[in-house]
Amino acid sequence: MRYRDLHINLKVRLVEAFLVNLVGNMIYPFMAIYFADRYGPVITGYLFMANILIGLSFGLYGGVLADKYGRRHMLRIAETGRVLSMLIITLSNSPWFDSPLLTLIFLLVLNGFGGLAFPAVQAMIVDCTTPDNRKFVYSIDYWALNTSLLIGGMVGAFFFRSYLFELFSAATFISFGSLCLLLFVIQETHYPKPVQTGEGKQKSKGGGYGMVFRDRTFMLYILAVALLISLEQIFFNYGGVRLSQEMSSQSLFSWGNRDVQVDGVGMFGILRTENALLVVLLSVLAARVFSRFRDTGVLMTGILLTMIGFAVLAVSNSPWTLLVCMLIATSGELLHTSIRQSYLAEIVPAANRGTYMALTGLTGVIAQMIGAGSITAGAYVTPWVLGIATLVIGVVSAGLFVNTLLHLPERKRAMQAEEALQQVASN
Repeated sequence: MRYRDLHINLKVRLVEAFLVNLVGNMIYPFMAIYFADRYGPVITGYLFMANILIGLSFGLYGGVLADKYGRRHMLRIAETGRVLSMLIITLSNSPWFDSPLLTLIFLLVLNGFGGLAFPAVQAMIVDCTTPDNRKFVYSIDYWALNTSLLIGGMVGAFFFRSYLFELFSAATFISFGSLCLLLFVIQETHYPKPVQTGEGKQKSKGGGYGMVFRDRTFMLYILAVALLISLEQIFFNYGGVRLSQEMSSQSLFSWGNRDVQVDGVGMFGILRTENALLVVLLSVLAARVFSRFRDTGVLMTGILLTMIGFAVLAVSNSPWTLLVCMLIATSGELLHTSIRQSYLAEIVPAANRGTYMALTGLTGVIAQMIGAGSITAGAYVTPWVLGIATLVIGVVSAGLFVNTLLHLPERKRAMQAEEALQQVASN
């Protein structure tokens, strides 16, 4: 499988996703500093909680709209809203005008439009992929996400303090480029077919979120993914706090007569960089190498490596042990990410793809809540307790994945039968 063989929408999507995530990583990680300087850390914490909830709420609404009106239509609306929001944020931090309040309002609006676009984007990927190329597409998407994280984080760190207006201007320009791709290149992939009601009115196919929440297999799969993602969130929340408090300055390596020392904060930064670099350098290669093995075995191996790596990261203060365990955890991440996303595409019914994909946003919210909760838990229990908890969460996640995969063949047959009936009815 090669990039040039993909559907035009996938090519555009991968480029557009890189641009959108690049903008996000140039700005979002540093907005906490921006608002903490102006409103204080307590209010900033509440603002960012509101930001998460707004993104989720708009995402739930966007899922229904993507099924009702099509993917391209919703993406164009959402990206237009993001560009306008980014433009107002830029003008609100210009040499001629400074307004933290407008910046706050339109950052929330920007995140809302991002949530609105999420289900349409995810549904379009499934629309345009096949079981043969889906893992390849998800591996490239994963690589693009982490590359944008690495580049955007470095650009933001360099420009945020002294060149804020220029940083926002560049982000606006990049967002406009993303909008142009959606306006002039991307194609529609979903044409909702209305069906006649008893009174002769037109009604779009598909159910609401009640139907999705009653779908036990799908909801258990969502929980499995959320628990798996939370392993990383626990480390990047609790782990950073623990290392900063417990790990004293230690020798990382010696070079001639020079001894390089690292403390907990520095070690945490090194581990984050290691994680991002490994993903950027190895994600596509890993997808190609392990494509010859059974997906179930690769998925379970990935989960095992991830939970072991992050469990040791929760307790160790040895620099080289931490580096090796981050390598193990990230290797597991590389193995399971594209496969679990590919399985998700097989679970979701075609007629309600946008609605289902909207609820996949719950995985991030649940994982973030577990990660945030681990900081509080860490104040009351020892690192060993959280290390064991990491293993338990990993085992539960693996069990839920196994449960879902056992029901997958029967589910696929049922979905194929339902799609055949819908085609007969529409004809």
